[in-house]
Amino acid sequence: MKYVITAAALAAADLCLKDRVAKEPDDSFPREVPGTGGKLEIRKVYNPGFPFGFLKERPGLVKGVPLAVSCGIFALWARALLRGKSPAEKLALTLAAAGAASNTAERLLRGHAVDYLYVRLPGLDRAVWNLADLYVLSGGALLLAASAGGRGVPDSRSSMSTFGDCEICTE
Repeated sequence: MKYVITAAALAAADLCLKDRVAKEPDDSFPREVPGTGGKLEIRKVYNPGFPFGFLKERPGLVKGVPLAVSCGIFALWARALLRGKSPAEKLALTLAAAGAASNTAERLLRGHAVDYLYVRLPGLDRAVWNLADLYVLSGGALLLAASAGGRGVPDSRSSMSTFGDCEICTE
């Protein structure tokens, strides 16, 4: 239950921040986050496509693909919670589910994503992010780290082995 509450709280926090940014006047952006030495800014960017506006001219696809991916993430998350997977795997999928829920809800309700975090660091300064993006990225990184730890070696006899070496999908 704690993982479900955590996912709901994380998704709600991101949705609240997106809503707050969306309601503020455009001329109040960008603005530096105090105490970051200019390395972090709050911006307002409406993204009607995938990252970097990819496929923005295909709104049905931009709504449908995240919905389908979110359903897959939720299925993996439910399986991890119900089958007693490791705490690291549960947390990783909780983060991914929170990010997927927030970004998918926003695309379905608003028709676009609101991105608001700009990080002035080499390699990260080409994009504007939101917390949901960071949840998905950190969940994926944690899942990879947990997989590299040698736990849950996939069994090719699993009925879900068509997903290859993904330890979440195989037993």
